[in-house]
Amino acid sequence: MAQESHHTAKPKASGKIDTTKWEQLWPQFGVSTFIPNADGLILAGRRKGSHGAGTWQIPSGKTELAEELSTCAEREPKEETNLTCHHVKTFAYTNDIFLDDKKHFLTCFALCKMEDPHAVPKVMEPEKAEDWAWWKLEDLWAGRVKGTRVRNSNDPTDKRDGELFLPLFNLFNQVGSLEELKEMLQLK
Repeated sequence: MAQESHHTAKPKASGKIDTTKWEQLWPQFGVSTFIPNADGLILAGRRKGSHGAGTWQIPSGKTELAEELSTCAEREPKEETNLTCHHVKTFAYTNDIFLDDKKHFLTCFALCKMEDPHAVPKVMEPEKAEDWAWWKLEDLWAGRVKGTRVRNSNDPTDKRDGELFLPLFNLFNQVGSLEELKEMLQLK
């Protein structure tokens, strides 16, 4: 159920992308974590300082050597937002090729529940994220159309807009509908 996206360029005529100048020797593994609050809003923030800077993404990060996906899904939100979360399930993956940044990730998507459903996220890694905010899933879902810039309607004071981070974009394009995604996230 993975969708491939090369975002900016096309493969050579042979169908392969020239990776001879890439530092990566193989794909890296990451986990992106959907975290709903008590009101069913989803935590998302604007990336900075790395590939995908300026795009919207849910808490995510690379798995460590010999780390379980469920452990990574709990660890990354704690490191990034100071929220204590518990893994519920891992439900999808995407194959994400960032041609401009010469990076390749396989991203697993997880659902976690907050220990305190009313907890407030904090920016714990300011070099990686501008902020964290609660979003209506419908606002994020609107970004599944390439080139669409989304805005958080849950915060009328935030006038910034931006595209989705590639793994989130790819996930939304492989899920059949918003209703199906809500079911996956147990938001019905």
